[in-house]
Amino acid sequence: MATPSLDALLAERLHMGRDLERLPSFGLGCAGGVLGLARAAAMAQASPGCKVLLLVVALCGLTFRRSDQSNGNLVAIALFGDGAAAALVSTDGDGPALTSWGEHTWPDSLQVMGWRVEDDGLVAVVAFLPRLVRRHRAGGGADENNTPQDQN
Repeated sequence: MATPSLDALLAERLHMGRDLERLPSFGLGCAGGVLGLARAAAMAQASPGCKVLLLVVALCGLTFRRSDQSNGNLVAIALFGDGAAAALVSTDGDGPALTSWGEHTWPDSLQVMGWRVEDDGLVAVVAFLPRLVRRHRAGGGADENNTPQDQN
């Protein structure tokens, strides 16, 4: 998180117009690129002829804690890395077309991924993911406590 936001800092550095429309988002994790692309497409569709710059930055390395040898920390280090990507989205041109998009959040999934703030940094939370994916892909339900059973 940054204040001023990363988009405001970038707009200032690149001398972008003062009437620039911005939509900073935080906390989308792995879904940030896809959700950002959906927002950019909707913004471009709402203003035909405009250009929408999508910039996605993931700083997963911020959760690395050298002293933490837990399975969760090691899995997070192995799976997630830092990265950035950008795309210019418009209703004009001959590029790939975004014709539809949508979102779906699985019930009882808030505990699956995220992070906690601790005294010595951010702690990655990665639990139950394979079971959750298998259950919802197959259309099954949760157990009697409405939570996944294992931590694979």
